[in-house]
Amino acid sequence: MIRIVGGKHKGRKLFQPTSEPIRPALDRARESLFNVLAHSFDKPLVYGARVLDAFAGTGAYGLEALSRGASFCGFIDLDPGSISLVNKNIDFLGEREKTAVFKDDSTKVKSCPLPPFDLVILAPPYGKNLVNPALESLKAQKWILENALIVAEVDAKEEYTPYPAMQVILEKIYGRNHYYFYR
Repeated sequence: MIRIVGGKHKGRKLFQPTSEPIRPALDRARESLFNVLAHSFDKPLVYGARVLDAFAGTGAYGLEALSRGASFCGFIDLDPGSISLVNKNIDFLGEREKTAVFKDDSTKVKSCPLPPFDLVILAPPYGKNLVNPALESLKAQKWILENALIVAEVDAKEEYTPYPAMQVILEKIYGRNHYYFYR
């Protein structure tokens, strides 16, 4: 079961995949990530932010951000099942006016049709080394605001070389989730 763990939608259950190859973020790891975003920097980073949930899956990260006061969230996923699930969850929470959903490949994304995002969450499928190609593509196509905070999630067991064009400012591990925070 996937649920929103904080903010105005706290406790609301999200629709989840039945057969699609989606790995939704566990409530506990998502709550830990959002606690870091709220308390580990000079100012809370979610409230009022324009958030991009790349590799959206169920949309849990982006919807959690909206529940906690983000002003807008864009969702990118290539899988039609994920796009359907994200749209279903957006409508279920009544957040359509604060969202945009894009069926695209985050590693080869088209030019951004919106103002760039200041908080970007990348949670690609584990073991496929997609974080760095996605960062390269999202930066080149103007999806990421200068000085944005980027959170990249990889499997704690997987070999990962941090993206060389940005500085890792913080790392956290929660179970299988290894989060890299970039500026």
